[in-house]
Parts: sequence; C-alpha cells; structure tokens
Amino acid sequence: MNEMEIGGFGMGVSGIPPMDVERLRGRGMRLYLKQQLRSLEAQIAALSSLARDEASEVQGEKPFLEGEAARRRKWDKILELEYLEAMREALLDTLARL
Repeated sequence: MNEMEIGGFGMGVSGIPPMDVERLRGRGMRLYLKQQLRSLEAQIAALSSLARDEASEVQGEKPFLEGEAARRRKWDKILELEYLEAMREALLDTLARL
C-alpha cells in the first residue's frame, strides 16, 4: 500500500526495504508485534476520538435528519474501529503465545 517498486525491490516510505516478517523469530518477532500493536492502538485512539467529536457535534439532532452519506461514513468508521480492535486482540493473543 505505502510501498513503491524500485528496481524490483519493495521500498518503504522511508526508503528502507521492508522487513521479511516471516523470517523473524523469538525476540525479533515480539518487538515487531509490539510495534504493530502500538501503531494499531494509536489508530484506534485517533478513530475513537474522531467518532466522539462527531457525536458531540450532532448530539441533539434527530438521527433521521442525517443524510445517507453521513450515515454511511458513520458505519464505515464503526466497522473500521471493530476491525482494528479485532486486529489488536489477535496481536495480543499472538504475543501471549510467544
């Protein structure tokens, strides 16, 4: 997604080749998963904050007055948040097993 192909090698946004995660073992895998967990938790916090801000802006308005596009955006955010939380649980389970 955030990678570009340069000379047949995927390069990350920083210009550093991406890690070969499948080859990580033990401590390296734990560190990688913890970093992924921190990233997910930051995304969850940002999305939750955005949802709270939007909810406080429309508090008092009748839900049926929302447009279809606004309802669709709200459901997209809810589904994205649920997906991120499921990913977090999977990472926590994996870390507990390592």
